[in-house]
Amino acid sequence: METMKDAAVRMRLGTFSVAAPFSGRAFVYRVDEARYETDYYHGFAAPPRELLREAAVEYWRGKGIYPKGDDAGESGTGGGSYILNLEVIELYGDFRNKRTPAAVLSIYYVLMRQEEKGHNVVFERGITERRVLPQTDVSEVPEVLARAYGEVLGIALQTIFDDLTLEMRRQSAQSAVQQQ
Repeated sequence: METMKDAAVRMRLGTFSVAAPFSGRAFVYRVDEARYETDYYHGFAAPPRELLREAAVEYWRGKGIYPKGDDAGESGTGGGSYILNLEVIELYGDFRNKRTPAAVLSIYYVLMRQEEKGHNVVFERGITERRVLPQTDVSEVPEVLARAYGEVLGIALQTIFDDLTLEMRRQSAQSAVQQQ
């Protein structure tokens, strides 16, 4: 039976993008239902796409499902029969309710299987994670928000990992049945 470690050499990260409103280094705050504000004084150390992609690769390497040495990303071969594409569609501090501000991260992801005739979509899903920020002084909000982004990213990556694990097990069981 195939394990996640066996499947590692066959999975690669395809496209990884961040929606335009949230792709800059400055933090974005949602202040009401239709209005977002950009905080040009506080933000990420690098563009979110780079930080999030790096975090995802390291997380999945630690879980044994991403091959070591495959840093080629979208343009690389990676040798995977599975390709995972991700798009961050929301990444902001939600301040619509002043009593319970939150960090929000939404990711849409598609797992494809590479086959002789092209790519076959295995599944596609979306996940949104929110982390309510602790009551804090206004001057500490950027630091608290950055920590909360890390927490919601960890939860999202674990959820995606769980989906991948289930799919690998399903594929393995299906292969075993076909070989009998």
